[in-house]
Amino acid sequence: MELNNPELIQILMPPLMQKWNTLSDDDRNIFPLLECLTAVAQALGKGFFVFAEPVFARCAQIIERNLLKQKEAVIKTKTQQQHQRRGAKCEECVQ
Repeated sequence: MELNNPELIQILMPPLMQKWNTLSDDDRNIFPLLECLTAVAQALGKGFFVFAEPVFARCAQIIERNLLKQKEAVIKTKTQQQHQRRGAKCEECVQ
């Protein structure tokens, strides 16, 4: 059966996109849904085109947000390590 059929797309995609739109970016359930959407996109081919832009944009946003969080964590760790080293040097001076 060919899934790239307008009637099937109308049955299949609205609940998937509703779920996609209701899950927060931090919800772990977004990853299984993304896997599902990947399989559906492959099966629908050009029929998925109208859904591709919002899904792609959100995925890019999630990736960007996570990269920024990681960068902030690295900077925070380095800053803390620098403060600890400076504190240790100051303690040596006092003794």
